[in-house]
Amino acid sequence: MKAKSEPRARTVLVVALEPSAEQAACPVVEILARRGRRVIAAGTERMRRAGAELVVPVRDLAAVGPGEAGRRIFGWGRTWLGLRAAAREHAPCAALLVDAPDFNMPLARVLGAGGVAVIQYVAPQFWAWRARRADLLRRRCQAVACVLPFEEEMLRARGVEARYVGHPLLDEPPARAEAADRAMELPPGRKVVAFLPGSRTGEVERLAPAMLRAASLLEGKGITCVFAPHPDVSTRALGPSAVMAPPELRRADLLARCDAAVVASGTATLEAALASTPFLTVYKIDRLSWQIARRLVRIPYVSLPSWIAGEPVAPELLQDEVTPEAIVAHVENLLRPKHARSLGRLFEEVRERLGPAGAAGRVADMVEAVIS
Repeated sequence: MKAKSEPRARTVLVVALEPSAEQAACPVVEILARRGRRVIAAGTERMRRAGAELVVPVRDLAAVGPGEAGRRIFGWGRTWLGLRAAAREHAPCAALLVDAPDFNMPLARVLGAGGVAVIQYVAPQFWAWRARRADLLRRRCQAVACVLPFEEEMLRARGVEARYVGHPLLDEPPARAEAADRAMELPPGRKVVAFLPGSRTGEVERLAPAMLRAASLLEGKGITCVFAPHPDVSTRALGPSAVMAPPELRRADLLARCDAAVVASGTATLEAALASTPFLTVYKIDRLSWQIARRLVRIPYVSLPSWIAGEPVAPELLQDEVTPEAIVAHVENLLRPKHARSLGRLFEEVRERLGPAGAAGRVADMVEAVIS
């Protein structure tokens, strides 16, 4: 690492390896840039547009579980070497590492050894499995910015300097159902179901067969089905038969228009809850990762809104349970007016527990605090 200099005193490294991580990071980059910080980043062109110098381009490094991570190892290796070189060349004073703990915790150790103050944005799910990661956070990070309200107290009890900053989804503009009608010309009077197959290519590939068949069965019952994968993820696995939402249409706007949704486990489940859309959570990982998870993970829910509410907010189908017939049965139940009304209280409770908007500003303040 370079000796401390004036450029170093204002340079911040931001690492966002996945689409959801970059979505959370970009507003922070914009704020830091407005405050006069020089931001260098590992990410996509989206980070450059937010105001960062893109020193390490990132492409399709998202992985779920050790089996999938193994197939991304070469890409991770190139990114690792690129970040080591960028840290030596630009000598940042601080680093904001977003999610991706399996990559970012080793990186935090290396950066910390070079005198870089490290902030982890989005805590690893230590409360679900691999609890020792809380100890890694304590040793390797100056601070942790939590996006789930129960994490701050749990981490502080383990000696971690943690702060609940709010969830970045709360910083998004309010959902507008009419935007979906304008963008897609959805048929009036018909029920509409959204299919959100995930923000990682592997997720889409695993869930596509069951989702496509379920959508076909629902279409046969007079229900309109719309697919809305993350805009940065390949849709090749969905093929030509899927009715796709336009990439410029926000998922929140589509969800607000839909009567129900089938959602891959992850941030999108929280989007559905905030849009007050009844949803089914589906979760499917590679066989190796599933066998490991069955032995190590002991959690009552995989859906984030259920964790926040402390009770089931959505039905869940896991691994081999994810079949077209099961999806259709759950969707038909979700479309019943009585069921949809009963979820209103839970959705409102989730929103209230998340607290106020402003996550990006609070994270930027945390970065400034470790620099000063």
